[in-house]
Amino acid sequence: MQSASTDQLQERLPGIFSRLQNVSEEGKLKSWSTALSTYFITVQGKTEESVDILRQSLTALHGAREAEKMTVTIAESWIAEGKAEGRAEGMAEGQAKSALKVLKSRFGEVPAGIQKKIMELRDAGRVEEIFELALTCQSLDDMQKAL
Repeated sequence: MQSASTDQLQERLPGIFSRLQNVSEEGKLKSWSTALSTYFITVQGKTEESVDILRQSLTALHGAREAEKMTVTIAESWIAEGKAEGRAEGMAEGQAKSALKVLKSRFGEVPAGIQKKIMELRDAGRVEEIFELALTCQSLDDMQKAL
């Protein structure tokens, strides 16, 4: 499914948000606005241009002050998401380094190809599997085959 062009979104988004004006309950209006905003940014991407389009639409619906609060809240969620991803990547990297230390202590120097493949792993579950294999494999060849 292709995403709409920026021009198409600039044209359509205010109309979509204006339909939300029929929502009478303020809490539901904000919930719908937030959900729609999150969807829009997910589809369109986290770009300055996307945020500007979104801010304009939110301003038309909620006013400038509330639109700014909502935009900041969305940005804060991105920051939290980024921090969580960073922590997960850091943990995976730490476990990959530990796997290499285990291999080195068990078998001596670890070939550069194996080191590279282990350090390129990004999936936490896969890194954990490799760490466990580092503890139990019979040879570096076994590790190479598993990578």
